Amino acid sequence: MSTRQGKVILLEDIIAEVEEAVLKTLEKKKSNLKHKKKVAKEMAIASIKFYNLKNDRLSSYDLRIDEMLAFEGDTALYIMYTYARIQSILGRTQYADNFKENFQFEESMWPILKHLKSYNEVLEMAAINYAPSSICRYSIQLCRLFNSYYNIERILDSTNEESKIILLGIVSQNIESSM
Repeated sequence: MSTRQGKVILLEDIIAEVEEAVLKTLEKKKSNLKHKKKVAKEMAIASIKFYNLKNDRLSSYDLRIDEMLAFEGDTALYIMYTYARIQSILGRTQYADNFKENFQFEESMWPILKHLKSYNEVLEMAAINYAPSSICRYSIQLCRLFNSYYNIERILDSTNEESKIILLGIVSQNIESSM
């Protein structure tokens, strides 16, 4: 979609189109959500917001709904999927914030931990430079790092399970606060 050709595009039309596309995706995935329409609207609005915020404010871009709704790549749905995956794992555990003193580092955790360490700096620079896109890039990279970690590490019923669960809890909190 482009307004350069003189065509006016209303936000409510974009929301409706994205919402319909999300609803179709949920139905294709045979989702058993009780409130599909409500969830689709929330996902649509989050996707639109993220799509706009992830782009540098000084750059122009075309609105591509198919790109916006991908479950992989630089999208809100990718971040929401990663967050839901973490919540699903944490839901099967006894995660508690208060056992962080028992944390045991593993080599495979370092990329995530290093990235987590940069969060406050990213927030500060985003505020100073009026650049919310840097927070979006941070979140996307955190999700990529987590998904890479998750693909190589067994979390539940593993050695050092408690520390892995703590790491997931921290990543989850970080994703939630950055969104």
